[in-house]
Amino acid sequence: MVEAGLPYSQLSKHAGIYLIRLIDKIAAGEPLQLVNGETVTINQEVAAELSNAAFNSPTTPDISDVEVDGTNKLTPTDDIILKKLLLKLATMDGNTLPSGDILKSAGIKGSGKGFNTGNVAEGILGAAVTAVFKKRKQGGVTQDDIIKILKDLSKPTVLSKNAVSGFLDTNSEEDKLHFKLGLGRTDYQALIKMIKSGKIHPEVQGLLGSALQFVNTSSNIAQVLRYIISDKKSNNIVVNSDGVSNNAGTKADLFIEVDGTPINLLSLKSSNVTQFGQASGHKVKNMTNFFKGTLGVMIPAKTIKLFTDEQSMEEVKMHVVAPVYASITKQIQKELSTDLGQAVFVDRLYDGIFLHATNRDDKVNIVILKNTPKALGFTELSFGPGLLETMKQYDFEVVNEPSNYIKVYGIPKGPDAKKYTRTSKEMLVQLRSQSMGPTLRNVIEMGPLLKQISQTKHDIEED
Repeated sequence: MVEAGLPYSQLSKHAGIYLIRLIDKIAAGEPLQLVNGETVTINQEVAAELSNAAFNSPTTPDISDVEVDGTNKLTPTDDIILKKLLLKLATMDGNTLPSGDILKSAGIKGSGKGFNTGNVAEGILGAAVTAVFKKRKQGGVTQDDIIKILKDLSKPTVLSKNAVSGFLDTNSEEDKLHFKLGLGRTDYQALIKMIKSGKIHPEVQGLLGSALQFVNTSSNIAQVLRYIISDKKSNNIVVNSDGVSNNAGTKADLFIEVDGTPINLLSLKSSNVTQFGQASGHKVKNMTNFFKGTLGVMIPAKTIKLFTDEQSMEEVKMHVVAPVYASITKQIQKELSTDLGQAVFVDRLYDGIFLHATNRDDKVNIVILKNTPKALGFTELSFGPGLLETMKQYDFEVVNEPSNYIKVYGIPKGPDAKKYTRTSKEMLVQLRSQSMGPTLRNVIEMGPLLKQISQTKHDIEED
């Protein structure tokens, strides 16, 4: 396996965090491992040159102060000089080498951002919704209002070894307003530390701006707000951003209740998350449940014989997954060759989407927040009966490519479908199986067509 190096394309990712770590190691005189297994020490004077070209400072900045573009890539002070420097790094032995020869080691990769973007999004959106109810005015909430809600959370209560929650009890005129934020310990601590220090990671800056747009424009939030304002008696309003409790029977991450009655349920995703369901495991029972729960099909009997009780996950991945995917694809392709087969398939496919996106609760919407500070926006998706009616405007085809994938494409045939789809076909969902550590993860992910036809609110973007 070829080890990854550190060319400019890698060093500019994630707001330049790899470049910052590389410069800091060079400044400290640390030996660096090369992709060929050797080690080298870069002249320490190179550190200031790189930092000046990238950040207009002889020392590296905090990640929250880095200039980024619309995809969270570093925007250097002088990209031409930076790229030239990276091609000829002076070493202590008098030679030069390109940064691409330096290994992207564990020390360069570090512990990542220190938080999960999707989890942090739950806390930010919960605080934003609380701020709307606090102000009792949609359109007037500011980023400072969201930050204040998060700053005012109580000292966290330990829920378990790896989970904590914070609380805020306040008033909104005659109403009592309660906000609960439950997250994994690492995500909770990272979010609150950023908020209190003011040193906010670019992805979190993007989430703040996108959450602000959502709560200030969402028709669902407006409806709840009107309900609260119109009820003149004292209400008890609860906003529960719960990313850690075992909420059996629901796919929601954010709950809004008024006087004990659920009003709105939201499932949160950050912009780069497409997965909305999974059934992990490599045993025949796991994979049978996965395909039955997504496409409504059983694994053909001939292929099931490939499974044995003694097989390891690696053996299933290497020898069974591809034949299973191929046989199911062939089975569905035969079904889709007739109009009746198309009609039956669309009902099953919708049921699988509805199950995995909402656990068959049409009150649950998915909100996708963009995490790019220079391209803010959100998309709100609904999976109720209207989605099925739209899906019936399409014919479908399935493709088994690569061998551990099944991709379902929609081909527009009705007038509404042709308004949504500008190409001859577009991917609705894809299923795939791949290993993660010792586990085989079988997931269903949304394609661009599903995102488009399930929207209740189109992207609101700011360049």
